[in-house]
This record gives sequence, C-alpha cells and structure tokens, in this order.
Amino acid sequence: MTSLQAIIRNSAQAKNCRQECFERDNWESVLSGSNGNIEHHHLTAVSALIKQNKINKDNWVSFKDILFDLGNTVTLTKKEHNKFHSLYGKISTPEQFKEFRQQRRL
Repeated sequence: MTSLQAIIRNSAQAKNCRQECFERDNWESVLSGSNGNIEHHHLTAVSALIKQNKINKDNWVSFKDILFDLGNTVTLTKKEHNKFHSLYGKISTPEQFKEFRQQRRL
C-alpha cells in the first residue's frame, strides 16, 4: 500500500464509508448473507481510482466523492473477500465482481 492509500484508508471519510456500506448491506455479505467477519470491498480498486484521476497527497481531498462513493462498495465476508482477490488480484473492477458473484450462484 502506498502512503497515499494509507492516508485515504485511515481517513475519517473512509471509516464513515465503511460504516455506511455495512449499514446499507445490513451488516451481512451481499453474496452469502453471512454476518460474521465482514469486510468492505471496493468494486473499482482505490489504487485504480488514484491512477485514473491522477490523485496525489496534495489533491486527494478534492476527490472525496470518487474515493468514498458508497456505490463503489459492497460488504463481503473475509473469506469471500480473500477468495475474490486471490482470483482477480488487488486491482479489481466491477466487471470482475459481477463475474465472481454470478459464479457463486451456480
């Protein structure tokens, strides 16, 4: 994780976004409905958002609406989250999540 990502991840805005994501998803995984050991997942990776928008330490606060977009987040269990990233890597996309979700329903 870059120091910029650490700054973003540890910000009050990120903590609020995680909380709102969990509340929206009723504190359970959107895949399994499990409410144990949940985590917050970005459909488009934060590192990709940083690169696409040329975000840096000096301007990241100007991109709060992009970085902390609740529509870019879902709740997963830690096991599901780890499995997703083991299959697709750290730079994730919404299309990969859609594929992952469809495969889990089979």
